Amino acid sequence: MQRHEVTVICEHNETFVGRLTLCFLEVHGDAVIAEIGLSAGPCDARFGVTLLGYDLFEFVKELERVYESLEGTARLAGADIEIEFVVVNKGSGRIRISGQVFGSIDWDGKVRLAFSGLMTDQSYLPELIRRLKSFLVESGVSVENPWTKGCP
Repeated sequence: MQRHEVTVICEHNETFVGRLTLCFLEVHGDAVIAEIGLSAGPCDARFGVTLLGYDLFEFVKELERVYESLEGTARLAGADIEIEFVVVNKGSGRIRISGQVFGSIDWDGKVRLAFSGLMTDQSYLPELIRRLKSFLVESGVSVENPWTKGCP
């Protein structure tokens, strides 16, 4: 599978530029092995996570709704990750990005990176949406809801 990477440029209190990066590494059925990167000021962190194709598909639909209406929240959530894009100023199209990512350090421990206060602009959403859709199509990951798969 070709490596897919999506980056959102953001800022914090207009003092520094940051980047939130989703890098999709492998697909196994309905699961996507990914790396989440957060670069903000002097901090640079990367976490490996597993996402479901269904969760990415739902996130894309929510991002489209947020972009079209300039209101509401788009949320990407999985066992190791929770990221929210929340419209905070409809007039200027400002969007706050916050969330948390968990990473295992050994069999008994986890590290949690929580972040908030990152801001971006709605003008970044069309490219983000396009690249996420492209990944879903090209990777062939299942976007079917795994909780209702096979149910009548």
